[in-house]
Amino acid sequence: MTTPVGQSAGPCPDENECSVCNKEVGNKEKALNCDICNRWIHIECGKVNQSTYSTLKKLNTSCQGMKWLCEKCEKCFGKI
Repeated sequence: MTTPVGQSAGPCPDENECSVCNKEVGNKEKALNCDICNRWIHIECGKVNQSTYSTLKKLNTSCQGMKWLCEKCEKCFGKI
């Protein structure tokens, strides 16, 4: 699901790179974290509008079963 940016910081330097544009996802930038590949995607790069982002962010705290997949993972795993 959507995890607030900055909570996934870890030992791997590429972990906070957008998987689409390969630029760093900063703590104050709006981005989503794929629940399968665990990569960050800027909402602009993932073509997620502000309204959808806000809804996903709200659901993250209240809906445990909600998942978000990046485009690549959606193509591979979205129909399982």
